[in-house]
Amino acid sequence: MPLTHDDVLLLHAYLDGELDLATSLNMERRIREDPVLQRVAREVKGLKLALSRMHTDREVADAFLSRLERKLGIGRRWSPPQWMLLAASLMIVAGISGSLTSIAVLQREPLSSSTQLLDGHLRSLMSSHQTDVSSSDRHTVKPWFNGRITQAPRVVDLTDQGFELLGARIDVIAGTPVPTLVYRRRQHVISLSEMLLDNATEKGEIQQRNEHGYNIVTWTEGQRSFVAISDLNSTELVSFAQSFRDSS
Repeated sequence: MPLTHDDVLLLHAYLDGELDLATSLNMERRIREDPVLQRVAREVKGLKLALSRMHTDREVADAFLSRLERKLGIGRRWSPPQWMLLAASLMIVAGISGSLTSIAVLQREPLSSSTQLLDGHLRSLMSSHQTDVSSSDRHTVKPWFNGRITQAPRVVDLTDQGFELLGARIDVIAGTPVPTLVYRRRQHVISLSEMLLDNATEKGEIQQRNEHGYNIVTWTEGQRSFVAISDLNSTELVSFAQSFRDSS
């Protein structure tokens, strides 16, 4: 299905980390499920990176913006960096190719919810404060969330599968408290966060990727989205995710 102008605006807000948690999670799901949106997101990310690495030349930048104006038939309503990225994104969607080799704009990298959770995972490791409540008993961990957050996260004992429950903590993503369970596999710590979605979804496939040397596994169930993060090898982390899913 072709992308609309609103889709492009929403994609930019997502890539700039400007969406609330629920909308960001829904956008991540759309990108995973829509090959066209996935391609455009990848190209826009590449564009942002390319622009950030080039030498700034105001005259060339103005000439480039003027060329975009003529091609798209629109005028500038934002500052040059914001306008250029949006216009270039519309060109990508429309299949228009342009030369970007002489333009430079510094843009901050987007922070997806999983990237923010990775930051929380790393902070917990560096501070040696991995849990706010320490217990291997799920009947102790689950009630601890009562009165602290509005949702009731699922807590599963996976000791028989080789994943020891250490406890839990609360992370904050886009101003929203997120419950995070902490498990251990040998010497590897696993942070498993559970987030609520606006709309119910089918039980999604387990997705795996690597970011900054850490494996991230995600999946959805109903109105819940799960993110597991660890330096554990990807095969065992996917096994952890599968064991957790199968426990429901």
